[in-house]
Amino acid sequence: MESCYFCKNRPAEAARPMRVMMRKTLGQSGSQLAYKKVNVQIPSCDACRAAEEAAVRKIAAVSLGCVLVPGVVGAVWAGWQGFVLFGALGFIPAIASKVHMQGRSAAHLHPQVQELVKDRWDFV
Repeated sequence: MESCYFCKNRPAEAARPMRVMMRKTLGQSGSQLAYKKVNVQIPSCDACRAAEEAAVRKIAAVSLGCVLVPGVVGAVWAGWQGFVLFGALGFIPAIASKVHMQGRSAAHLHPQVQELVKDRWDFV
């Protein structure tokens, strides 16, 4: 039985591996981009998979908060135009937090993921 990639101690749950979705841009036709997608399956135990999934939820919560909080402040200050302007400005720290957290995920250090990154694949 294969061991968990993350902790190396517990057996991996073969039926429920950690999945990292990646994509590569193949080309562009007009305004349409063509992508190739792949799901990298990383052997993981239940505890480690739960910890990694919690980290992903944290990224989503931080990103959403970075957009909504400034948007609400802008809406109170200047109506819907303020919501749009301040919410758009909130995307800057949201994207920065996502990039920062992705670099810290142990799943992104998996050898198969690293090979795809070298070949210019992106995280979805």
